[in-house]
Amino acid sequence: FGLAVLSFIAQRPLNIILNEQGIRYPSFPVKKYEWREVENVIWKDDVLTIDLKSNQLMQFTINTHNMRPVNVELFNAEIKKYIIKSMLSASDGPASEV
Repeated sequence: FGLAVLSFIAQRPLNIILNEQGIRYPSFPVKKYEWREVENVIWKDDVLTIDLKSNQLMQFTINTHNMRPVNVELFNAEIKKYIIKSMLSASDGPASEV
């Protein structure tokens, strides 16, 4: 039974969710990364690259045949906005007095 479950988990489609809250990676258990943990994300030539600040690099081949059309340049620009927004909010700590 245990091997059947592991086989099912290993063979299921990989659906990575990227939204305003961060990245949801469907591992077992599910991993969630906030944008403040992300150095860069880029989608180029059907490869999604996620570079974390912890020096972890993940790359995934995207099967675009089963997807609705996506403007990759717009996708990359939106993701960059999420990363920049998280960096700005992280630096918005209380002002120190001199």
